[in-house]
Amino acid sequence: VFCLADVAYPKDLPRNPADTDKLGTRLSNQKHAYEHEMLDTKALKMIERTMAQKLRDMSEWFPVVSLTGPRQSGKSTLIKAVFPEYEYLNLENPEVRRAALDDPVGFISRRPDHLIIDEAQYAPELFSMIQVASDERGRTGQYVLSGSQNFLLMHNIQQSLAGRVGMLKLLPLSYQELSDTQISLDTYLIRGGYPRIYDAGIPTDMFYQNYLMTYVERDAG
Repeated sequence: VFCLADVAYPKDLPRNPADTDKLGTRLSNQKHAYEHEMLDTKALKMIERTMAQKLRDMSEWFPVVSLTGPRQSGKSTLIKAVFPEYEYLNLENPEVRRAALDDPVGFISRRPDHLIIDEAQYAPELFSMIQVASDERGRTGQYVLSGSQNFLLMHNIQQSLAGRVGMLKLLPLSYQELSDTQISLDTYLIRGGYPRIYDAGIPTDMFYQNYLMTYVERDAG
């Protein structure tokens, strides 16, 4: 995406064809420089999220930690990076979800006491068992629950885990989190903070068009 509003135009547009060509060349060069900066973002590595330390703190204070936030904001990447020793399960996987729904007691009892359950809202029956297991052990940092459908996850937490869970919400990357990269403020303001835009170098309009169609419309429905 190239915004012509970002280009410094002269007060009077040139009337001479040669001057018009020069202006066109200058605009093309600025556009090329802007696009080159965006393409360089493909080389970005894991960015340290400011939420990481808060997650660690919550795991030392509560038996269960909940991380919510919009899809593609980086929740799964973050929790796996902060808790690499935890077993990771994603209920977006139909087989894993079916096992959780068919036998919630066995699903939890057969797992270690350091467990990440991603998209946990898909198996509400698990929450009562998580309450029982965490109360029996009486230790902090046992479970990390993540989900994108915030209302469903919050409802299940309020029903079964009230007082036992530390809750955090992860938003897309802030400009402060990108301050150690080559991303300029202008690029950030135009492209936003969703990590995949920078990690994969996806054109901004293509990312948001598909985001709306595949995530927002689906969840709203």
